[in-house]
Amino acid sequence: MSEIGGAAVKDYKKYVFTLQERLRYGLCGAAGSFVILYLFYQNVLFCIPASGAGAILYMMYQKKQLAAGQRWKLMLEFKDAMDSFVSALTAGYSMENAVTEAYRDLQLMYGKETAMLRELRGIRQQLTLHKPLDGLFLDLGRRSGLEDIITFAQIYSTARRSGGNLVRVMRRTAGNISGKVEIEREIQTAVAGKKMEAGCMMAVPLLILLYLQIFSPDFLAPLYCGLTGRMFMTAVLLVYAAAVMWSRAILRGIGQG
Repeated sequence: MSEIGGAAVKDYKKYVFTLQERLRYGLCGAAGSFVILYLFYQNVLFCIPASGAGAILYMMYQKKQLAAGQRWKLMLEFKDAMDSFVSALTAGYSMENAVTEAYRDLQLMYGKETAMLRELRGIRQQLTLHKPLDGLFLDLGRRSGLEDIITFAQIYSTARRSGGNLVRVMRRTAGNISGKVEIEREIQTAVAGKKMEAGCMMAVPLLILLYLQIFSPDFLAPLYCGLTGRMFMTAVLLVYAAAVMWSRAILRGIGQG
């Protein structure tokens, strides 16, 4: 996140690791990759360098997850800001003053620094430089990558230029956003159990393989020596990886649906 003219500028479609997060996710990815690869190959000289690639893939996956998480938090905070906008407009405030009221309300509501508070503070500072409010909202929508914020910014810009009933338009927009957020929360609650089940199912093949290696090592010995055994275990690993990605895609599709 950078500062331009005193306003916070952040691309919410991307996530930047801190040093601690980089170390934590890198080590977790490397350790997890090493364990999985060792279960399939039992070759330390191969598993150590290959686990580096696994760490990179895991960090890329976590970066996408964290970026989605920060967009979801911003959406929840924006919904609360929208409610404050509507209340302020109903009380007779201008939209510029409604931004200030929303900033105060969110300070009392959260009691700590949040993404939406930073954005509102940046918008207030930009307004003192006579920047158009509709342009600031459009910029937030573009950086957030959230359809609802983009739609709000476009509706506000159109309503402001056309001179429509801004209070009614804002109230309807806030209601639509609140409804979508509540539906999304219900979907996430319903999918949470399925994600746990999927995690357990993904762990079962690895646990079976570990069990056989501990209690019946002779049974699996032919799979860890010779070209045929290595090729077979590679095929099994690829099938396992495909199954994991398929299950993730299904759950992601349900969550987005």
